[in-house]
Amino acid sequence: MAEQALALLAGVDPAGEVLTAPRAAALNAALRQLREQGAVAVPAIEKFLESDREINFDSLVGGNQVDYGSLRLALIDGLGQIGGPAATAATVRLLGNTVDPLEIALLTRELEQLAPQQYRAAELAAAQDVLQQTLTGNWGANSSALFETLQAVGDARVVPVLKDAVKQWNYYATLALAGLPDGAGIPALIDLVQDPSIRDLGKGDYALRPLAQVAVQYPAAAATLVDQARLNQIPDSAWPTVIAALTGHYISFGNQIFGETVSGPVWSEEEIRQRLRVLTDLLTVTANVEARQSLQSAAAALTARLPHYVSRNG
Repeated sequence: MAEQALALLAGVDPAGEVLTAPRAAALNAALRQLREQGAVAVPAIEKFLESDREINFDSLVGGNQVDYGSLRLALIDGLGQIGGPAATAATVRLLGNTVDPLEIALLTRELEQLAPQQYRAAELAAAQDVLQQTLTGNWGANSSALFETLQAVGDARVVPVLKDAVKQWNYYATLALAGLPDGAGIPALIDLVQDPSIRDLGKGDYALRPLAQVAVQYPAAAATLVDQARLNQIPDSAWPTVIAALTGHYISFGNQIFGETVSGPVWSEEEIRQRLRVLTDLLTVTANVEARQSLQSAAAALTARLPHYVSRNG
């Protein structure tokens, strides 16, 4: 039964088949059938995923009628929905064999749902091994998924590899550092902010902007921003994004497989006042005329939120 369902799914012509409504309905039914068979279907699912075969439904006319964007993504999700020892074991094996960043992230997410924290070593090893390959090769597709994975299940052990990746992967690496649990990446992020070679990259904000995004959460991050402003070490081109972050305009990973990189603003009165304190401290120490004007405008915009907050809740 599982083999028949997979044969139907794999029989789609990836070169350009037009998926009619009945054809899409049959594919969705086959996917449901696999999930409903439970552990019996796991060997067939694992065998397919061990191959290099893929059907990208999103690329086909009518593909939006299928419940998933691709067959491999559907089958990985299916393992998670089937659950149990057989699905967990298959997921661990697949994680150890794939080098696709997106699949590493998705398999890790499924494992964390099936057996929370039990396979962290395998999850981190898979992501770090492939990330090391990206540092010596020309990788592009879905590479952000590796950084999402390392941030989601990582700890202080992943800090060195993330720090080494900044010059090649920029925001991907620094966002992951900023989002590590319990502030494990903040000391490294502060080191990067103080590194002239990092300030010379892009707009000079690859480390500064993620640090500004967590300035309310971590006092050391706010203090570093103020110190850098006092030393005139915030590039002119970086000020706009630093101020944007301090006023709650965050950047994050595109896929967001594991959710938000950093928790967004909640706009409580306490948080608004914390943001205002950081802006005021920056205003006090910087001599940059344009930055001062932008800081004053940002502070005024945040201050304007306070009466509305009190009015609604007071």
